[in-house]
Amino acid sequence: MVSNFFTHLVIIITDLFKKGEVWFILFLVGFAGIAVFLPFNLGEGISIFWNYTWWLWVFLFVWWLFLSTWMFWRQEVFINEDITWIYYEIRIPRTTERGAEAMELVLVSFHGQLNAAADPREEYWDGEVTRWFALEMVSFGGELHFYLRAYRKQRDLTEAGFYAHYPDLELVEIDDYISRFPQNLQEIYAEEKNIWGSEIILEKDPSIPLKTYKHFMNEPAEEKRTDPMGAFLEVFTKIKPTELVGVQILIQPAFDDWADKAKEKIEEFKDETGKRQTIATEDETQTNISIRTPGETEKLKEMEDNIGKHGFNTLIRFVYISPQEGFYDSYPRRGIRAAFNQYSGTRPGRNGFMLNEPMSTRAKLFHFPFIFPRLRVEFRKQRLLHNYFTREIPKETFMGRLLTSHFFNLNFLSKTSILNTEAIASIFHPPTDIVLTTPHIPRQESRRAGPQAGLPVFGEEEDIEKYQ
Repeated sequence: MVSNFFTHLVIIITDLFKKGEVWFILFLVGFAGIAVFLPFNLGEGISIFWNYTWWLWVFLFVWWLFLSTWMFWRQEVFINEDITWIYYEIRIPRTTERGAEAMELVLVSFHGQLNAAADPREEYWDGEVTRWFALEMVSFGGELHFYLRAYRKQRDLTEAGFYAHYPDLELVEIDDYISRFPQNLQEIYAEEKNIWGSEIILEKDPSIPLKTYKHFMNEPAEEKRTDPMGAFLEVFTKIKPTELVGVQILIQPAFDDWADKAKEKIEEFKDETGKRQTIATEDETQTNISIRTPGETEKLKEMEDNIGKHGFNTLIRFVYISPQEGFYDSYPRRGIRAAFNQYSGTRPGRNGFMLNEPMSTRAKLFHFPFIFPRLRVEFRKQRLLHNYFTREIPKETFMGRLLTSHFFNLNFLSKTSILNTEAIASIFHPPTDIVLTTPHIPRQESRRAGPQAGLPVFGEEEDIEKYQ
């Protein structure tokens, strides 16, 4: 009974301090207290106020630290003990015409697997977090593979989502391919290799759309239609046999309230571009209309379409491992970045991708904190490798990030970007026949097919022998 009392007390206090109104009231009370003592002396008033209320501020600070640490611990337990992952290799058929549009529908089905804490017990005791998927493209010496990591208990939903839109594709359950990588920096250096990598984020607010597959595939002239996967195929299949490149796209279903925040940006854009003009009608009444350029009107429509689809908290990460002799870190830095630049388009104001430089395995003396650049690079490499292996997404709590930090590599700068289903499908989907000409992709030689209609379900032994 006492335990239940304290449990409910913790929940009530926590929920209270989640409300902005409570903090506003505390702020007013604090300054009101100072004002009470102002007739004496400002300094004395602040001192007296602090002497009477210091315990409250210390309690609030300690409570915040405790809650942040507690949530980090419970969420780590949930991720490491309650979630079991399944790994697939996506086997692409020899011919396929289903491209990014079908993949977008697959992602919509993935978004339907969104989970969240339904009550305080699930949030504060179970530590439930929203599960995420990993979509991966990996080239082992020029041989390109597509992988998927999903939640094992919902494998039927995952497979059904794929097969409904890619009936000829095959999902093959495998062991985690990470075993083919050097497992740590020591192994990389022992093999006389080096590593480079980074994370990729949006340049602008998620309300501003990217150039998506619709802009590539909907050209009126057939010869102008392209598959954006072609740029990735060129990069991945041109590496040397001793090199390895992996691109990891982590997608965590986001609640649809992300669109509400994006609507504020759209309203700002409307106010900035809507030139008001007063016109008189035939009955001499006046009315105001907004006049925008064709480009502004098109951008506004794209922004509204962008937030009309399901979103995912998305983190894009890539690694490049190569022998030290001939190691050329500008290949992935420029090659992969160039592949992502195709989604920026040429129209001013369109969104795009950029490197999250603090997560890159490069550090110079003139970069903050201006000391030990080589040592900082080593810690960045180790964190990049660890995050790639574990498919790590940023910790949700302050203490979670602090406790996983190192003096030379703080864990506060990794972040996700919100992409909708159309944008993610443009980046990751089975290549279509337009670009699927390279011999460096393992193919599914036979087609998946069910039994023919009309086969008997029940029968005697002699009937069964006919089909053996």
